[in-house]
Amino acid sequence: MTISRVSQGACLVLATLLSGCVSHLSPAVFQVPAGRGTMDSVQRALAQQGTSIARIDPNAGVAETAWESTGQNTDGTIWATRYIVTVSPQNPDSRITVMLDLRTCDGLGVNSMSGTLDATPCRRVEDAIPTMYQNRLNEFATRLQSAL
Repeated sequence: MTISRVSQGACLVLATLLSGCVSHLSPAVFQVPAGRGTMDSVQRALAQQGTSIARIDPNAGVAETAWESTGQNTDGTIWATRYIVTVSPQNPDSRITVMLDLRTCDGLGVNSMSGTLDATPCRRVEDAIPTMYQNRLNEFATRLQSAL
């Protein structure tokens, strides 16, 4: 893995606090039987876990969870995350891909239409991502797979 000098510095600072960094988040991908790999079943599985869905597009096979504030950086910025779940029907199974959208914000806004947190205008984190976020993504995907 190649990390730029700036990213290495950021990673070293965060490493002591957060137990290491990865250069990017790897999506979690798994297969489920086609009957369990539908947007309806994903929606039910997310609800069973207490996960709020902010947006769903059944035609595209995409569900986005609500933004969450997941911590604060030493500079006062806030970590914000949401999961993006994609269902790709294949024969005989469906492929489920789970990604984590990780951003840093000076402050989280609130969507005036829904009243939920909105991190859309925040900066996407792409380098020196704390390992705990990859672990979070993997754990979330494992729980989703079990629920399906």
